[in-house]
Amino acid sequence: MKSLAITEFKAKCLAVLEEVARTESPVTVTRRGKALARVIPVSIAKDGVSEQASLLGTIHEVEDDGSSVLPTEDWDMNREPRKARRRG
Repeated sequence: MKSLAITEFKAKCLAVLEEVARTESPVTVTRRGKALARVIPVSIAKDGVSEQASLLGTIHEVEDDGSSVLPTEDWDMNREPRKARRRG
């Protein structure tokens, strides 16, 4: 995925938007090397809806039967804190 610094994106915004639409390749906008935003073509989003919004209604609750993968005595929150070892 292509990425651009925010200053370059600001200077070439219209051209970047046209390229994203033409190539259907997302572009990540960065500030000081960290991702700030992602420009994605409408064709990637389902019916113009974001990827996150398209997941709405897809999660279903399952009734808890009281069992767990690990017995509760094995959970970290039930353990005594470990004492730090001295190095020396």
